[in-house]
Amino acid sequence: MPTIFLNKKKYKKEKETSKRDNLNHKAVYNTRKWRELRLQFLIENPLCKRCIKENKFNSAVEVHHIIPISTVNTLLEKRTLGYDWNNLEGLCSKHHKEAHKNYN
Repeated sequence: MPTIFLNKKKYKKEKETSKRDNLNHKAVYNTRKWRELRLQFLIENPLCKRCIKENKFNSAVEVHHIIPISTVNTLLEKRTLGYDWNNLEGLCSKHHKEAHKNYN
């Protein structure tokens, strides 16, 4: 049986990221309030905000937090920031992936 050598720093970072993302999901994304807010936001903002700046017209399929909820610590702060309409932007899949590449 082969031995798997893991880069310990990389493994630890991935584990911490996974734990942080799980807390964010529990705090905001797994709630009924978020699902309703997300749907309403996409209804009122049907086009990708970044595509519009490029004179393109693609549908927004993701609701992106401009200030990531992972940047705050308490549950109250996560929910306040997570449900803040002014902290949201509708993006297409391409621009949403690009936005998250910039965070990592």
